[in-house]
Amino acid sequence: GGEGLGLGLAVTQSIIVGIGGSIEATSQPGVGTTFRISLPTQDRSLTSKTLMATDDQLSRGRIAVIDQERGIFQTFKRALGSTHEIECYDRSAQAVDRFLLNPPDIIFCDVSMPGLSAMAVYELLGKASPDLQKRLIVMTDGEGAAASDSMIAALSVPVLEKPFTQQQLRDLISARIGRQ
Repeated sequence: GGEGLGLGLAVTQSIIVGIGGSIEATSQPGVGTTFRISLPTQDRSLTSKTLMATDDQLSRGRIAVIDQERGIFQTFKRALGSTHEIECYDRSAQAVDRFLLNPPDIIFCDVSMPGLSAMAVYELLGKASPDLQKRLIVMTDGEGAAASDSMIAALSVPVLEKPFTQQQLRDLISARIGRQ
């Protein structure tokens, strides 16, 4: 046997976690490694469409994140870095310039970015391409909610409310990448 790429366990874990299960490993030097896999019992409401969403999570996509909080970048990388290419930007103008040259599949932008606001990003993307504009998802954390709520309603874009879980992020990505 030769050396593998090390992707088998990551893919296996993604599939198991995607259907609500878990995987644990215990290892003893000189003895070996034991993997314990727990899967949910069969759910009659589970459909092939639900299973396809799990497969979509494995579709590699380019995801851009515009935010001032570096911790958000780490959340995206932890949740999606094994299955998607994550691009992080702390300046909206720089991000939009790159998007016009090489558009990502999905764009997350914090609603309260200084300089180019999420509204300005939306407008610039729309001038370049209505398709590119449809890739925008606005992140909000409730601060300045009244102003951001009216802006978001005017834009009619999807919203991801902070704080969010890694699973919420994976589900949203799976639904969006699956539609493209």
